[in-house]
Amino acid sequence: MLKVSNDLYDYLSASLSVDGYTMVAVQQDSQVGLWVGSGADLKDLKQITSGREDGMQGIAWTPQNRIVYSANPFDNWDLFIVDADGSHSQQLTFDKQFHGHPTVCDQGRSVVYERDAAGSSHLWRLDLQSGASTQLTNGLGESLPACTSAGQEVYYLGQTQEKATHPFKISIAGGPPTQISSVQAASGPVPSPDQRHLKFSDFEKDGTGVIKIVSMNSGVDEWIFKIPATYDRNGGFTTWGPASLSLVGPDLRNGTPNLWEFPLFRDEPPRQLTNFESGNIFNQRFSPDGKLIAISRGSISSDAVLFLDTK
Repeated sequence: MLKVSNDLYDYLSASLSVDGYTMVAVQQDSQVGLWVGSGADLKDLKQITSGREDGMQGIAWTPQNRIVYSANPFDNWDLFIVDADGSHSQQLTFDKQFHGHPTVCDQGRSVVYERDAAGSSHLWRLDLQSGASTQLTNGLGESLPACTSAGQEVYYLGQTQEKATHPFKISIAGGPPTQISSVQAASGPVPSPDQRHLKFSDFEKDGTGVIKIVSMNSGVDEWIFKIPATYDRNGGFTTWGPASLSLVGPDLRNGTPNLWEFPLFRDEPPRQLTNFESGNIFNQRFSPDGKLIAISRGSISSDAVLFLDTK
């Protein structure tokens, strides 16, 4: 195998000429960083990191208002942690595997994340004090973990023997997992900040995308949020609002991706929260107390590149 490039760009759709001396590929450059601001007023946000793809594969807050996030600075997705003002940045994972979708659990002592060792995705738990990681699940495939920062249970999207994906949960200490719904889900269940509700994506019979809100205690359906046609599907999943009464996600109804708040359990119109005039939003998370928000935001540009064999 011959290496033809030596940079940190992503290359897509490569096409080789018949004689093998010329190749064309799409070069993709991602300039995506973390932005932090008040959770009550999202108009004044400050950029705190300036990496290539910071937060695109997940953001999570610790109770101490530090941010755990995924990033791809060296051609490998790893986890990092940083203070809300951008100081004291530290890398958390180092092996040559994918690490993404972090969630902070167990009073802020543990980070659970997705890792794709041996060709299958499983959940791992990282001890923030010792830095040691241990495997938490070992099923047919587990992804998209979520828990509250004080939580002792991890919710996630698991795969059954029939290759169907359903919501599951497992203790932060490990042990046998529990399937919490027979519904075939499209995303992992996420507990609300008040630990009363769970949300996960599903599809209605006509193929319409919806987000189901169910009781965390009984599993009974409480609300169905129909994903609007203007929702930015290139952005991240919706996020619980701080009061557990709304969902927040990127929407394109005004032309540019901005965060909107969509009320739950009541019939009210959505409300625009940010006023960006350019760029894309890839992820967003409120801090446990709702006072701060972190947003993964930036741009991805593409160019056609010609490679020539000069030998």
